[in-house]
Amino acid sequence: HLDLGFALILTRQYKEARIEVTKSMELDSSLIFNEVNMANLLYQEGKYDSMPAIDHGRAPPVTALFRLAGLLKKGDVAHARLLQDSLAAFLRAPQADEDGSRKAAFYAVTGKADSAFYWLNHMVDVKAGSVFLGGIPCMDFYSALYPDPRWDALLKRINAVRCQR
Repeated sequence: HLDLGFALILTRQYKEARIEVTKSMELDSSLIFNEVNMANLLYQEGKYDSMPAIDHGRAPPVTALFRLAGLLKKGDVAHARLLQDSLAAFLRAPQADEDGSRKAAFYAVTGKADSAFYWLNHMVDVKAGSVFLGGIPCMDFYSALYPDPRWDALLKRINAVRCQR
């Protein structure tokens, strides 16, 4: 249910995704990726006010990134700045981001394209051949990077294709 929910979110089948994410949460509420899927779903649906507050001690940083992206889209600059500062401090810890994926998304969400591409390429170097890299083109975190020519070069490096929206 967890993986199917994620796949349905990526394919924008939100009604079906909600069913699967909810089932996964009912079966095992301790799975931290349930929270990630729910944050992703709420973000995709534009329900930014429904997104939960983030506890860095429990939630994976990607959940906070969806919340940050939602606050920025909503125009809530004050709360976005607080979360951005908190998340930046969290990501500075050495163990917080081994492959650079969280930093890549953080910099993409906060509009720092050069840093985002640095960490995306680092992530490709570290995780070469990983099935998870195929999801990068479909994550809305990176939509601001799509017009940049470095995006197509990155996709070639991971042998991926653009998501069709």
